[in-house]
Amino acid sequence: ICKKAFYECISLKEISIPYTVVSIEEGAFFKCSELTKIEIPPSIGKQCFSECKSLRKISFYYPKYKNEDDREDAIIGQRAFDGCESLLKIKIPSSVIEIEEKAFYQCKSLRHIKMHSTLIRIGDDVFSGCLDLKEIIIPCSINSIGDSLFNGCSSLETVIIQNSVVSIGNSSFYDCSSLAQLDI
Repeated sequence: ICKKAFYECISLKEISIPYTVVSIEEGAFFKCSELTKIEIPPSIGKQCFSECKSLRKISFYYPKYKNEDDREDAIIGQRAFDGCESLLKIKIPSSVIEIEEKAFYQCKSLRHIKMHSTLIRIGDDVFSGCLDLKEIIIPCSINSIGDSLFNGCSSLETVIIQNSVVSIGNSSFYDCSSLAQLDI
């Protein structure tokens, strides 16, 4: 789905995307404020679903490629779900190797995040402002925690960081006022 294909379609509530779609480009559904749930491929461009304030449920599918050699590692782009304030949980698919900067920034209702050990990089500010997030487990494939990763996650109580992490960035846990358990 190409850039800004459904940009600011403020009355769009649902869409069915065929499994033959392998990626969604930048801003494709930006500010589709009535969209509540979507099933998507794991490769998501910048700001694809930014400001989709009613989006509550995201599920990922594995695209059907005409030729299996065409399969690529997936990336969730910068600010892909920025401001999706109704989003409750997210399970990052195993084909995703990178989550770029601010991908889930200000997802205020996000409570549960599951990440696979195939994830290699998590950018800066990815979960900043996720006010309802309570617990996070950083997979063993991550060796660095970026700047401001959980900045302002005021409900975050438990963080489990695998022993593969060798650096924790600036302000990573700034204003995590409920943080009671940190396992490194």
